[in-house]
Amino acid sequence: MGPAIWPLFTITVLMLAISIASVQVVSWTRAYAGGLAIWVAAENRAAYALHEYSERGEEADYARYRRELAVPLKMGIARESLEAAHPDQDRARRDFLAGRIPAQDVSGLIHMFIVFRHHPLMVRAIDIWTEADGYVRELQRI
Repeated sequence: MGPAIWPLFTITVLMLAISIASVQVVSWTRAYAGGLAIWVAAENRAAYALHEYSERGEEADYARYRRELAVPLKMGIARESLEAAHPDQDRARRDFLAGRIPAQDVSGLIHMFIVFRHHPLMVRAIDIWTEADGYVRELQRI
């Protein structure tokens, strides 16, 4: 191997690292999309169960409302844990799992939040998430 090979080798290794990192970010983004779907579905089921409870007065409907509402509430607590000056990753992990996030996605959610939390697109997503959590807390007060 002559000296001309080292620049090519370095470029190849760098391209490989960038490819691996980009696949990882895509995976983390997919995990957030899946988490959003879980959050929305649970919030909708909670609202429907509360409606059913108001119509029929059955305790099973109220229990389902509380159980489903716990999902977005736990995800919101996980977000708050990660927004802290010293993010509590263990707490966030427990709350994401309690929020029905698949175990294989939790680390990706945490890493993406910490690494990209100040990126403008992530800031916007976190702002929307925070606003939505306020609506869930209003639903909880009913």
